[in-house]
Amino acid sequence: FKPIILHEQNIVIGFVNKLFLPIARKIILGWGDERNFNSPTNEKYFFIRNPVRKKVLNLRKKFKFKFTKDKIILLVIGGSQGAIILGNIIPEAISLIPKNIRKNLYIYHQCSKQNIMEIKKKYISINLKATCKVFFNDLPDIMFKSDLVISRAGASSLSEVTALGKPAILIPYKFAKNDHQIKNAKWFVEKGAGTLLREEELNSLSLKKKILEFLTNISKLKKAAKKSYQLGDPESVKKILKLI
Repeated sequence: FKPIILHEQNIVIGFVNKLFLPIARKIILGWGDERNFNSPTNEKYFFIRNPVRKKVLNLRKKFKFKFTKDKIILLVIGGSQGAIILGNIIPEAISLIPKNIRKNLYIYHQCSKQNIMEIKKKYISINLKATCKVFFNDLPDIMFKSDLVISRAGASSLSEVTALGKPAILIPYKFAKNDHQIKNAKWFVEKGAGTLLREEELNSLSLKKKILEFLTNISKLKKAAKKSYQLGDPESVKKILKLI
């Protein structure tokens, strides 16, 4: 019998991990904290942030909150699931932003293959500077220089967002198993790192409002960036290795 160590990256323990819980020696939880789980005192449980790639950790060392109104970088990462919905609504929401703010925006938008051309046309029609791609090879660099991120709430994306100290508007994928994305997002918001917009409440007006809440309030943006940064842990890989 080989000893088992489980790793759960989300705030909700997945089905397979649940099956192995009784026979596992330890379970490493990458998101959330003690009060999110039923057995916080159990000696099996270890709360260690999800590891992120080395490139992200190197950029984390350079973290410094800088915001200039004359160039505001907004990053949209939709992931593979439900990216079409985000692609339709986000350009519309940005088109509603007052022109004096919109003229300083630069958008990096990760799109779905199905509607990338449509999104590009939308940005061109509102005379907005944007780079639209299905996949960004240099995503850590783009995220590092971004002022605000609009994202789903999967653990991998959130781990990089927090490692780089980015404030975020989270739109959880509503069909994620066990509502884990909504629960991931709620914890992120509770910690003061950003805001949550449920997919059923998502429209161009509600999203415009959320974006402007940050872009017109620099102290709120700065505070959320610091809270996000505090959720990251550059030592997580070392901690996991030591535990193993």
